[in-house]
Amino acid sequence: MKNLSHTLQLDTFYKYGIGLFIAILCLFHLWLFFGLIVYVYILRKQINILFLCFLFLCIYLPYVHINQPIDEHIEDIFMVVDMDDYDAYQRLTVKKGLKKFHLYTYQDTYHIGDEVYLNGELNLYKGKTTLYGFDAKTYFLGHGIYGEIEYENILIVGHKFHINQLRDHLMQGVKAYESSYLNAFLFGEHIKDEHIKSIYEDFNIIYLFTISGMHIYVLVLLLKKMMFYLNFRENYQHMVIILLILFLCILNQFHYAVLRVVMIYLLKIWNKKYKLAFQHLDLICIAFYLMLLFNIHFIFHQGFLMTFIILITIELLHPLYQSFGLYIKPLIITTLITIVLVPFFSEIHLLQILCLPIIIMIVIYVIYPLSILSVISVNFYIIFQEITKIFEKLITLLSHHQMSFFIPKLNVYLTLIYYALLIWICFGRYKLNVFKRLFYGSVVMILLLVYQLNSYQERIVFLDVGQGDTTIVQADECVMVIDSFYGTLSYLKHHGISRLDYLILTHSDEDHIREAKDIMKTIDVNQVLISEYDNNYPDFNQKAIRVKAHDKIMCGSLSLNILGPLKSYEVNNNNSIVMKFEYDYKVFLFTGDIEKEAESDLVHTYKENLRSDVIKVPHHGSLTSSSIDFLDHVNPNFAVISLKTPNRYNFPSEDVLVRYINKDVTIYRTDQHGTIIYDGKKRKEKWSVNLSI
Repeated sequence: MKNLSHTLQLDTFYKYGIGLFIAILCLFHLWLFFGLIVYVYILRKQINILFLCFLFLCIYLPYVHINQPIDEHIEDIFMVVDMDDYDAYQRLTVKKGLKKFHLYTYQDTYHIGDEVYLNGELNLYKGKTTLYGFDAKTYFLGHGIYGEIEYENILIVGHKFHINQLRDHLMQGVKAYESSYLNAFLFGEHIKDEHIKSIYEDFNIIYLFTISGMHIYVLVLLLKKMMFYLNFRENYQHMVIILLILFLCILNQFHYAVLRVVMIYLLKIWNKKYKLAFQHLDLICIAFYLMLLFNIHFIFHQGFLMTFIILITIELLHPLYQSFGLYIKPLIITTLITIVLVPFFSEIHLLQILCLPIIIMIVIYVIYPLSILSVISVNFYIIFQEITKIFEKLITLLSHHQMSFFIPKLNVYLTLIYYALLIWICFGRYKLNVFKRLFYGSVVMILLLVYQLNSYQERIVFLDVGQGDTTIVQADECVMVIDSFYGTLSYLKHHGISRLDYLILTHSDEDHIREAKDIMKTIDVNQVLISEYDNNYPDFNQKAIRVKAHDKIMCGSLSLNILGPLKSYEVNNNNSIVMKFEYDYKVFLFTGDIEKEAESDLVHTYKENLRSDVIKVPHHGSLTSSSIDFLDHVNPNFAVISLKTPNRYNFPSEDVLVRYINKDVTIYRTDQHGTIIYDGKKRKEKWSVNLSI
């Protein structure tokens, strides 16, 4: 074993691990291959290149296998491996081979382990269609799930044991305690209590309430202490601890955070037994590699990749903080982690960084153990409830005094420059040299960020938010959002937009106002505009201006002409705000969800003044809207439809599409083109789209 280790120079396996990490990134960003060549060239005398290629090949082959095309028509027998219960329906996760799929049912008749015959169509999850937006394809692939099956027939044909049945049985037992904390810590479930969830989301520490390596290390430490005092032999101690962690692996469906602890713990025993002299950094990289062999889908999991970046950073920079005390040491670690993970976030919370060491200690050493002890004794349960109430009040107080600032999300190229500068700064030989490099590096990054922000300053973005509506207008001295469905706040944060002149909510339907409150809570909104005749808006706790036909609003250089609603309508969709404005010598018309009655009134009132170059198609392309007379008067050159397909309304109507096509209108659809951007600064083609990858 020692000879093999020496021949392949495995006593510095972390060099192979970092090389593999870069090679894996090359699978998603081919241009990084140049960086891999540079890395291998620099270390050519310290690593065995053929062995590195062999290690990568062992990862690449299963990666290719899971990326094979899947037949869109499904007709096969699958096993139910997981279930999620919602108010009106149930989501099943079914598995065939290495691939898993979702399906939705309104029948509460299925159980984990059921074998079901399915006949239907597969809708693969889409990649991101908005820059820095949610990537459903990659997210679910990280969990081994490829898409959603729309079944025509489903039939239970058998039942077999599945390991998740044990997990499900224990979860049913814990339900009696109605503890969101216990479900999070034991089973890795997200906190479902909306009140508790919002408290921790506001302070951005929700991630502390899912199972992680820290929680397990505390359990292992307590268990070791107990077994030491009970005079257990060392090999028995290892056996008990391994069994405990494996049990937690089953409860958490082999989550990477738990699996990593198992791997590293076993590797430490192996390293000590055979006296292989691996460093802890080597063991981290070996665990990273073995976990990918165990579950190749981890390659898509951002959390998995981020975890190893954090672990490698902590290990490499260990000399910087090892001599400090109880509070300063974790403060330095959390600060270093924040700096390293800047490219992954769009907001820095200063108060959170200062408080995080203490919060982590409370969660790990008080709340976590008490949540488990509360199952054993009613007295512990009472204590646990009181402590969590105090803790929740403390976090609420801190979140009200949060000090944070937005930073624009770094693109791939800026991310590479950022990490290159970090490495350059860290390799300064003297403290003065390090501070000089830090200053110059900061100046370079600020200039690059300013350049990136300027590239966003003037454009109209029709955001792909699924079956809903959101448009972001960035013009000269004017930033406004028209409607706000899922993904709006994320877009604003990632693009460094911390202030809005106007938030315009055309009407009160959920698919137009879903994130309005969150935007008002997070971003400085100067004014909210709502419809004069729509009385179904929620209370936004902020004074809103009601607008109607013939009102005029100035936003920087833009003049917003409010065309509707002209009166109060019985059908609330017709009470939508209708407005138009001129940008880049083109007139844009926004129509909300108006239907034919409101369209007819607009035609009679404004006649040829309805003429617009670009129309935001009414009501997502519904047959109730886009009447021929209305289109004749608007006479647009371009039409934008915001929707998701398939949808339960069967939007867009084929008849409506034909009406636009017959008028030679260029149609852009978010379900087909992703996020659609009109950039007035471009000289040639001003329209661009973000197709799903």
